[in-house]
Amino acid sequence: MDDRRIRRVVVAGLGRFGRAAALALADLGVDVIALDTDPRAIEEVKEQVGLAAEADATVKSVLLDLEANKADAIIIGVGESFEANVLLTATAAEMGIRTVITRARSSRQKAILEKVGATRVLYPEQDAGRRLANSLVYGDAIEFVNLPENHSLRDLPLPARYAGKTLAELGLRRAQGLTVIAVTRQAGPGAPREVVPVPDGGFRLEAGDVLSVIASNEAFTKLG
Repeated sequence: MDDRRIRRVVVAGLGRFGRAAALALADLGVDVIALDTDPRAIEEVKEQVGLAAEADATVKSVLLDLEANKADAIIIGVGESFEANVLLTATAAEMGIRTVITRARSSRQKAILEKVGATRVLYPEQDAGRRLANSLVYGDAIEFVNLPENHSLRDLPLPARYAGKTLAELGLRRAQGLTVIAVTRQAGPGAPREVVPVPDGGFRLEAGDVLSVIASNEAFTKLG
């Protein structure tokens, strides 16, 4: 077995960016430790990841208590505070986590984060959570995880009977084993496509939507 394979990932901060990566990785069999100070964010993912804890990830003792130092990688999405970002990046590197992924809003911020230990720095406008999840899965830039042989990531046109319903009403994960990690929507002919990464249960689907879905090949076969 490749000893570089990612088995455990800490996701610190469960905004749209962090939540997208956490759920996609969990579906691919990675042990995810999800951390956020917002209990609502924890509630949304706790049934789908290995461990979800309401905690301040910038506190080193918290990370050690959760054995985050044993993780293969950390994805930092702690919000708008650059100071907190720098602190957590430096702490993660000091703890020996080999892959430290975080975000920057400028080339200056990127340089600072790399200086304190970041191994990959993303720009939010270029690397949304879903794009990161795809790179982790397919190894575009980092040999992170390999898509299991019996699972696939596919784009599925929305069946007409689903239009007008919310994802919670459809219950695709529970009923059919399908995890929706993004929805692509086009308002009309010639209009730009809008990609909504990891839509929540209240997201209402429309005719013409395309669902980006992770599921077992068996689940896809049953769709016909």
